[in-house]
Amino acid sequence: MPNQNRRFDADFLALKSVIDSGKLGELVRLESHYDYFRENGWYDHLGTLYNLGVHTVDQVISLFGCPDWTHLDVRSIHHPGQGDDCYDLEFHYGKLKVSINTSMCVMIDYPRFTLHGTKGSFTLPPVIHNSGQKKAPGRHRVQREMAPESRWGTLRCQAENGCIKEFPLAAPIMSGYTTVWQRQSVQEEKKVFRTGRFWKSWGFWSRPRR
Repeated sequence: MPNQNRRFDADFLALKSVIDSGKLGELVRLESHYDYFRENGWYDHLGTLYNLGVHTVDQVISLFGCPDWTHLDVRSIHHPGQGDDCYDLEFHYGKLKVSINTSMCVMIDYPRFTLHGTKGSFTLPPVIHNSGQKKAPGRHRVQREMAPESRWGTLRCQAENGCIKEFPLAAPIMSGYTTVWQRQSVQEEKKVFRTGRFWKSWGFWSRPRR
């Protein structure tokens, strides 16, 4: 699973938890949106499918496996003949249809995920982009605080007695990145003790044990 870090995003883990719960019954429709509004389109010739699609497609594959059949619409709106900046991918799994979408021409955001089943629906707010923020020096900070309610998803489903219930669903306080980084930290520290190398990312020097 090299470089497929988006499997550990908090919003994706929230989606996965709803699917695993079975509260929505048989799944029939999933929409995934990762959109921007950029007047000049994407920033390099490799395009959005290569840069972003590798992550959003992997999320779907990790949930449902390889699709029965696909329909792919990949376009270059701002710079025809160069890197793509818009794609709509349809993955079909029996009765379930999954749409994976990215566009540079979305000023009014779609929900990040919208999921429908035979017994209910689930939706999550639009993605918050960090790409436009200035990179701060030093280590990345893992957010441990509960997300504000404006970032919570909404789950509406039919109970066994036929009543419709709706309630907010918070994304995990600590996403799966924390576990991954903790494991990596332990592995790197063990490696440092074995080799006596200086690891700039951890900022300390350790000598081999005797």
